[in-house]
Amino acid sequence: MHSLTQSGDDTIIAEVSVTKGASVSARQAKIQGATGTMPLYVYRAIDYIRLSPERAFSRPGGERAPKMFQQFEAFAYLNGPDGLKGTKDDVKLHRVTPAKWNLEEYVKRLNDDDVHFVGAVDEHGLFTPAKDGPNTQRHMMDHNVGDVWIEAWYTPKGAKRPMGARAHLLVMPEKFSFQPIE
Repeated sequence: MHSLTQSGDDTIIAEVSVTKGASVSARQAKIQGATGTMPLYVYRAIDYIRLSPERAFSRPGGERAPKMFQQFEAFAYLNGPDGLKGTKDDVKLHRVTPAKWNLEEYVKRLNDDDVHFVGAVDEHGLFTPAKDGPNTQRHMMDHNVGDVWIEAWYTPKGAKRPMGARAHLLVMPEKFSFQPIE
């Protein structure tokens, strides 16, 4: 073991060396003073990233109702023993920090333009919806609602190309009626 650092309340990052040719697999490791049963994964490179949540919703607001924000995070994964991406045996490794977040159109109809009106995603994966109410710039004064993809692009150390992931975001109509507190 080369180094050991604490990252947050429940995460320890250990830098270790393994013998050349060590198999890619889960290992059990014990650290003095730490309790837990999470395995230590030995791997050469991550296989793909995935966003969480994979399906989410948000609501515009600010004028008549509060905005409903949505936070997205990117996680690194290894293909499981079956060698296939996106199956139940895949291993979730750790959170990664994408170099780029952006919105893309989730095309549902001809001349779909929701991506220009629903809001924006920042460099930390936080989606901020647009203002509520009718928008005079939209066809038929539609509200700032619709379907979009949230995309994240991450380049692992030593990789030649970035890897990307998508999540579906539904920006729903604002909520004007609220249940009374009883």
